[in-house]
Order: sequence, then C-alpha cells, then structure tokens
Amino acid sequence: MDGKKFDKNTLKTLVIAASLLLNCVLGGASYTYYHHLAEQMNETASLQSQVSHLEGSVSDLQAQADESQPTIDDLKAQVASLTEEKNGLQTQVDTLTSQKADL
Repeated sequence: MDGKKFDKNTLKTLVIAASLLLNCVLGGASYTYYHHLAEQMNETASLQSQVSHLEGSVSDLQAQADESQPTIDDLKAQVASLTEEKNGLQTQVDTLTSQKADL
C-alpha cells in the first residue's frame, strides 16, 4: 500500500469491520427497542388489570346504590310526611295559643 490506495484485502477488511460495527449498533438498538416494548406491554397488562378491578368496583358500588335507592325514596317520603305533620301540629299550637290568650 502506498498511502493513497488500499489494496483489496485492506478494503475487504474495512468493509467487514464496518459491517460488524453496523450489525452491533443495529443489534443493540433492536435489543433496546425490544426491551422497551416488553416493558410497555407489561405495564399495559398491569394497567388493564387495574382497569378491570376498578370496573368491578364500580359495578359493585352501582349495585349498592341501586339497592339503596328505594330506602332513600322511602326516607324522603317520610321526611315530607313528617314535615307536613309538623306544620299541622304547629298550626294547632298557634290556634291553641291564640285560644288561651283569648280566655
């Protein structure tokens, strides 16, 4: 070799070295990508499991709310009835107080 030209063996060696280097870089990048993808898939599976669990909790709570609604409606009706009764009794108290004052 005269300093300006490579002989065929040196050129082949450089091509092989460059190919090996490129394969190492691409292999490392592929491994990193695969590892990152595997982590994301595991995280996705974990999040899906959490979503399923939370959906089950929501269903349970909705069932409890549905079961409680008749009781809530009954209590509201009782409050309305007792308020009406209280107003009637207050009217009676006012009437009796007025009658007492007249006597």
